[in-house]
Amino acid sequence: MEKLTITTEEAAVMFGIPKGTFNNLRYMKRGPKYFKRGKRCLYKPQDILKWIEEAPVMTLDTIKKG
Repeated sequence: MEKLTITTEEAAVMFGIPKGTFNNLRYMKRGPKYFKRGKRCLYKPQDILKWIEEAPVMTLDTIKKG
């Protein structure tokens, strides 16, 4: 059975985003949706993917292809 939620540490490894970045985003009330269980912050992997896909950086190369 696949895990429904992952910890900040697991998210950092899975998505290649430093743990500190997730911590900073939470502090600034930005970033992917998360849940608190005691002191632990949990993420749904699909919420992180959605957050990543919602903010693409448009470059000249991507504009020319589109």
